[in-house]
Amino acid sequence: MNDDSAKPRYHSPLRSRQKEQTRDLILNAVDAILRRAPVSEVTIAAVARQAEVTERTIYRHFPAREDLLNASWRRALRAFTGGQTQQVETLDQILELTRAAYQDFDANEGIVRALISAPEGVNVRRQPAEIRLEMLREAYGHLLAGLPEDQVEAVVMATHVLSGASSWSHLRDYCGLDGVEGGKVAALAIELIVEATKARANAARDWPPQGKKPPRGRGWITHRLAEL
Repeated sequence: MNDDSAKPRYHSPLRSRQKEQTRDLILNAVDAILRRAPVSEVTIAAVARQAEVTERTIYRHFPAREDLLNASWRRALRAFTGGQTQQVETLDQILELTRAAYQDFDANEGIVRALISAPEGVNVRRQPAEIRLEMLREAYGHLLAGLPEDQVEAVVMATHVLSGASSWSHLRDYCGLDGVEGGKVAALAIELIVEATKARANAARDWPPQGKKPPRGRGWITHRLAEL
């Protein structure tokens, strides 16, 4: 007696490609809707019309609307953060990634705004954000070697915020800056923070001058401020 269940199943490469193409077609439809409308407009019916497929086809790939949105956002994040999570070694590389990120946000405004505003977007963004933070910690660990840990971490956090989509949105909505101008402003702010942190550390190392003591009862910071 033959046991058909013991036979290995044949996976058709053509069928796999067709399935992947249909999935991409559906996700492209979600992207197209988000580029012109808020996330509330992304319904199964609207995506089916945009992709020119049946709703049943969408449900075969994505059991629920939330699954569809999450898949779309994760794909978008891979594209957005591919460069932002690459390892960097210099401040110039960090600044260039920031400027490039802002232009990417501009080019995909609807998707980015959906990621920022939708509650589900927080969970989708968490892992890429953690990767980016670790990348920045490693870079600044070398760039700011010798500085107190809390100061290095403060620079990491400031860079993370200034190079992110929320800052892009704020500069665009409330300051009237597009991605190019906003990216320049964010990059300059990061550069100034790094320079100020280094200058502060150098000043602390050089003060007090050798052989001098502050007046009795006064600390060096108070004494120096009084001299300014």
